[in-house]
Amino acid sequence: MAKNSPKIGWILLIIAVCTGIAIAYSAMQLYGVQEKSEFSVPVEVEVPRGANLDLMADLFADAGMVDAKWKFIVAARLTGVDRKLRAGRYTFKRPVSPVDLVKNLTKGGAFDILITFPEGYTVFEIARLAEDSLGISADSVLALCFRESFIESLGLDAPSCEGYLFPETYKLPEGLSAETLIKRMVAHFWNIWTPKFEARARELGLTRNQVVTLASIIEGEAHVVWEQPVVSSVYHNRLRIGMLLQADPTTIYGLRSFDRKLTLADLDTSSSLY
Repeated sequence: MAKNSPKIGWILLIIAVCTGIAIAYSAMQLYGVQEKSEFSVPVEVEVPRGANLDLMADLFADAGMVDAKWKFIVAARLTGVDRKLRAGRYTFKRPVSPVDLVKNLTKGGAFDILITFPEGYTVFEIARLAEDSLGISADSVLALCFRESFIESLGLDAPSCEGYLFPETYKLPEGLSAETLIKRMVAHFWNIWTPKFEARARELGLTRNQVVTLASIIEGEAHVVWEQPVVSSVYHNRLRIGMLLQADPTTIYGLRSFDRKLTLADLDTSSSLY
């Protein structure tokens, strides 16, 4: 037995060294960042509701967030968060280790929400819809839409954002701020407002804000699309001869909440400003 003791000792030493190397290698794989990484470009992964650990591992491996599926699974189980991973849409803007990756997935990502802001909606109606559908305070939307410094930061020469919140169907993330929502909608307006529109406004002797305002009035007056050219010609003729527009939509706008026929009494309210 004494003769075998040195051999057993060497065997145990080799096993210990190999175990140490294996642990060190695993730690490097789980806590280190991949050397060949493309994460300098934001990587977005959406984890569907009900996804299990195996599916999550597949999603993040396919996205290149981990170079081996087992790293994701082991990291999740090693840190004890394998049952705490939450669905959602995640964006990573820098390299992360598998351990840091799975820890981030316990916070829950935002899902995209499809929301349509219909044509003809006033800024007040847009604010209410944002509150009902996106959970954004209507008051915060309105406060920004009428804040002079914020309006100027958007490149607008107007008293408010009215008319510049472009009606469209947007794909927006949960938790969106009022500021980001407004900037997104105004940016869409700038994408639509081409130099051709700017040149046409100059031909008509109108500012951009006057064109937007007049377009809103025309849209409010016309019940169907084919009526818009007719209504437009009426208003342009009235402007040309210096006549009052006498447009019902302007009074209705001043009332803000309106679901009945317009009366003469409405003209005597504070909305007469419009």
